[in-house]
Amino acid sequence: MKKIFFVMALLCVGISVKGEVKEEVIRLEDTIINTEQGFNQNILELTKNVSVITSKEIEQKGARTVAEALKGVPNLIIRNMGGSDPKFDIRGQGETAFSNVIVLLDGIPLNSIDMSGYKTGQIPINTVERIEVIPSGGTILYGDGAVGGVINIITKSTKNAKNYGIVGLEVGSDSFLKTTLNYGTKLTNSTFLDLNFLEKKNKTFKVDSKDDLLAFDVRLKQLINKGYIEFKYSYSYSDFKFNGSILGKDEADKDPGQKGGWTVKGKNKYNTYNLSYNQELIKDLELFIVGEKREQEYREDKYRYDTDIGYVRPQLKYSYYEKSYFILGADFQDAKTTLLKSWSGTGKITKKSQGYFAINKFKISDFEFSQGYRKQKIKYDLKYDLKKEKNKKKEFNEDNFDLSINYLLNELSSVYISYNTAFRTPNTNELDSWNGDYKPQTSKTLELGMKSFIGDTYLQGAIFKTKTKNEIAYSKLNDMLASNRNLDGESERKGIEISMEHYFNKLILKGGIGYIDHEMKNGVYNGKWIPGVPKMTANILVSWLLNDQFTLNGNLNYNGESYYMADFNNTGEKLDSYITVDTNLNYKYNEGLTLYVGINNIFDEKYYDYAMDDGTSLTPYVDYRSFYPAVGRNYYGGFKYSF
Repeated sequence: MKKIFFVMALLCVGISVKGEVKEEVIRLEDTIINTEQGFNQNILELTKNVSVITSKEIEQKGARTVAEALKGVPNLIIRNMGGSDPKFDIRGQGETAFSNVIVLLDGIPLNSIDMSGYKTGQIPINTVERIEVIPSGGTILYGDGAVGGVINIITKSTKNAKNYGIVGLEVGSDSFLKTTLNYGTKLTNSTFLDLNFLEKKNKTFKVDSKDDLLAFDVRLKQLINKGYIEFKYSYSYSDFKFNGSILGKDEADKDPGQKGGWTVKGKNKYNTYNLSYNQELIKDLELFIVGEKREQEYREDKYRYDTDIGYVRPQLKYSYYEKSYFILGADFQDAKTTLLKSWSGTGKITKKSQGYFAINKFKISDFEFSQGYRKQKIKYDLKYDLKKEKNKKKEFNEDNFDLSINYLLNELSSVYISYNTAFRTPNTNELDSWNGDYKPQTSKTLELGMKSFIGDTYLQGAIFKTKTKNEIAYSKLNDMLASNRNLDGESERKGIEISMEHYFNKLILKGGIGYIDHEMKNGVYNGKWIPGVPKMTANILVSWLLNDQFTLNGNLNYNGESYYMADFNNTGEKLDSYITVDTNLNYKYNEGLTLYVGINNIFDEKYYDYAMDDGTSLTPYVDYRSFYPAVGRNYYGGFKYSF
């Protein structure tokens, strides 16, 4: 509890002190968002508690990955299981956050149809223009899975220059080595080319483990009359060896870097093709189309598969009055996984989805009213060669609604109230190991929020309440072994989020605090906490411009205590709360060259990214709980040269 009061006190100090606002600060009215409704909007016009991390902020805080850039977003938890790609949890989704949060790259979902989620480690941070986080948002535009919200990673646009780019090199603990190259050129007055390259080698802190990555992409953009056409090809290849969880808390505490229960060694390859088209057809009528073809090859000893995903989303926007418009669109997904080797035998799994949506917004005086509706149909077909009894088909038909009112208090402040519904269907891995009938998970969220500049401080916050039925989770019921299923009763999440940015002459102070009161309702777990979800999180970021060349950053993160994953009965002990502190120093040698060094987890805090207690013990008196210890203190340094 003392840790919580300490964090809150620092936040209050940051808000109470006044200073000079620097000219380069991004003002509220200039921040543009395009995730929630698919077209650019002013942040004041959005009826969600949006967090935006710009490229300038990414550079200021010294973030080296998308995950590091997201540190500090209220009620967002980042988990790394044994060094694998991070998973993002918005507003307390718990173990299934990877299926309850949609991650986008330039507006296209990165989520797969199984439990592999999304891969953000292959995105060079130098190419990121901004990241938008919208809790409980995106349900109309993206549908299935946008329960906790959406995270949109937006890459930098091509520049009107003959030659430009960034070269970087970084080294760090555990034999970490990363090289990056970003290059762009103007081929003609209307044709632009961008190339990006990333290579990473990392043994990770676990014994006999590695996570090597090679990724590159090429993007060609052609300007046309009142629009553009853009093509992008991306390739990534990862060579990994991960040790499994450590069995027993005493063992995990004794040696967090030990080998663990099992070893997964394999390779993962992606080929991705993107095409986007934007055109003003006539005055006030705009067409936008995005499409993607993604091919994945996953290979390891016991599990091998190929996944192909096709996705397209066309939409029209008609502006009929000042800040009033109507959006009509659709999206189609055709995905197939071919199992070459698995615990279910060989076979094919297909997911076909078609969604149709409409969004209307109109303004009356200082009031803005928004309405959204989505209809989505999803079909699963699971066919196995070796286990005929597991062959199954399932169809879901769901509707989403979004209603909101926004009131503009003045040019720098707004308040809003919104109500929306959301849903998700089981992913293919969950369907493969399921107990009982299949039902979609559905939720309803009511939210009240505000955004404002108060003196030299930007302040935003929201209170929300989400009720969920048929929540999909991995749990044990009675004396049965744990499995995926729909939980009976309801789950409820009530919370508050507050974030602020305060600007001094040479000091930037940012802070965020999130609180979620969560519990199960009306079922066998009535009154129990949702496992894996802390009630409180907080963050403080300090960026000190020592002079024109040196910038010192400090980042403090607090996570409250939580029950182990899958422990819906709350019978086990809780995982302890923890605080981590990171720091880095950046030195601008000249206009092009930047040198940097940093330390993560300065005080070597011992905690766990992931821990499970599913209540299943095959041997009496044996600690069956499994643990993925987090990385301890680690160091890094590098340079980047811009031209």
